[in-house]
Amino acid sequence: MCGPARADQIDDKRAEAQRIAHQLDELRRAQIQLAEDYNEANLRLDKANSDIAGAQVRVQAATREYEKHKAEARLYAIEGYVHGNDSPAINAVLTTDGDKAPQKQGYLQAANRQRQDTVDQLRSTRHQLDTEIAGLDQAKADASAAASNATNAKRSNDDKVAEQARLNDRAQGELGALVREEQQRQAQEQQRANEARLAELASAEKARQATESDRASTTAPRPPAGDTLTARPETTNSPVQPGPTGPAPAPRPAPGPVAPPAPKPAPPPPSAPVPPSGKGAAAAGIAMGQLGVPYVYGGATPRGFDCSGLVMWAYAQVGVSLPHATSAQWAATQPISMSELQVGDLIFFYGLGHVGIYIGGGSVVHAPHTGDVVRVERVANMPVTGARRVR
Repeated sequence: MCGPARADQIDDKRAEAQRIAHQLDELRRAQIQLAEDYNEANLRLDKANSDIAGAQVRVQAATREYEKHKAEARLYAIEGYVHGNDSPAINAVLTTDGDKAPQKQGYLQAANRQRQDTVDQLRSTRHQLDTEIAGLDQAKADASAAASNATNAKRSNDDKVAEQARLNDRAQGELGALVREEQQRQAQEQQRANEARLAELASAEKARQATESDRASTTAPRPPAGDTLTARPETTNSPVQPGPTGPAPAPRPAPGPVAPPAPKPAPPPPSAPVPPSGKGAAAAGIAMGQLGVPYVYGGATPRGFDCSGLVMWAYAQVGVSLPHATSAQWAATQPISMSELQVGDLIFFYGLGHVGIYIGGGSVVHAPHTGDVVRVERVANMPVTGARRVR
């Protein structure tokens, strides 16, 4: 294949590889966001469970009071039926001196109304609590469905990431093969050109030597005519001495194929020293101690972390409680400008889809995405949403 056609093919394959790599990057960003959607759904589910538990305690207390007062009212009614009036207490009222009977009867009627009001109020309270629990049950069902949907969506996205990664590996491999073939073709062409040039130089040198030999033989001195000795030129096996034109240039070695310079690997981001004081600095140092721990969807232990799980766990080690979701961590912390950053501050990326702990030197420690590990990365490598400080 000729050079221009092969160059076009390499350009096309390079463009295809870049497109696939970009799609893979987008899918990985979606993967990060889906993991945080799952964490947020779990927070909602935990809150719904806690609210339901609290409401059930209140229902049980109200039910006990309701049953107590209902039993008292029932006993009151039975006594009235047996004795032909509301209760033995009313008999006492009816047999009391006339001047005190109306006053006592008023007390009894007020007490009876109060008892009934209490029963009615407790019945209403329990009804309200039953309604509240029904709403909380629905909230729990919604949160559980959201967590399940987030899990299913992430599983589907994981499959897309894996397939896109395979396409990326194949495209990069094909691009590399084309580049190597083109380099070999260019090297072979260069070698053929070098060999032709060497042959040309050798032919020219041979012709020059022949010319110099002829010139030397025609200019050699002859002996005098009367000399009885026949002068013969001395012959040796030495090579012909160069003439006045100077020695022939020695043939240059054939230059080898010129390979393009290998790309220099990007230097690893610096691991900034973490100051020894302050809870934020301590949390950052603890997170740095987890370098190399694998990313785990929903993980928040040294067996595996997701991004908000690493933040939550690191701060928990210094006695600070944070929720396990980026949006909730954003809401639970104090806003600061990027110019105010200190070691231990949180930096959020991708519109609250990702979070890392600032370690100084323009870098964060974070848990990137599925298939990766806890590591240090430059802040500038990701789109920043904002910074917050843990209090």
